[in-house]
Amino acid sequence: MARKSKEFQRLFHEETHAKKSPRREPTPQSIRKKELAAYDQFKEKLENDEQNKGITFVEKPKGMRKMSMVLEQFVAPFLDDEDSYEEREFFFELAVLAWNCAVFPESGREKLMESFFSGLANPLDPESMEATQDLRVFVEELIERKLDVFPKDNRIIQDFQLTQHEAGFHISVSYVIAR
Repeated sequence: MARKSKEFQRLFHEETHAKKSPRREPTPQSIRKKELAAYDQFKEKLENDEQNKGITFVEKPKGMRKMSMVLEQFVAPFLDDEDSYEEREFFFELAVLAWNCAVFPESGREKLMESFFSGLANPLDPESMEATQDLRVFVEELIERKLDVFPKDNRIIQDFQLTQHEAGFHISVSYVIAR
């Protein structure tokens, strides 16, 4: 019998192994493992931040829903499955701004919003000004949603981390409780 070339053997080996091990769909366990790794990375970042020295982190306060779940519920009506990572991240920035504004008394909201929006608009560009005004109106709608749907939740969101994996997105949230 004729001997096969090394190239043929390599191609045959690659083809038979490719058929034997198709790409597996992510399992809930593998997804959870990636989410926990992302959370641990976020937690480590917060604990190593100089501004957080001396702060005790509580992961699951008794009697409170996870802030990440609350924030996801807060934004769910506005998210689209087709949104890119960057679009989702910007949207969550707006949602966090709105959430925090709603926790503050009305007198402090405008100052908080102004500090966010002041750097976004180019005063010489009418389209930029209009887009910024549209974002401001949207944030005001989100503030109303927070006050209507989550009126007693007085947590102030300090930071969040959005991560993407093969099954979707995961968000981790750091917050403090307002007095």
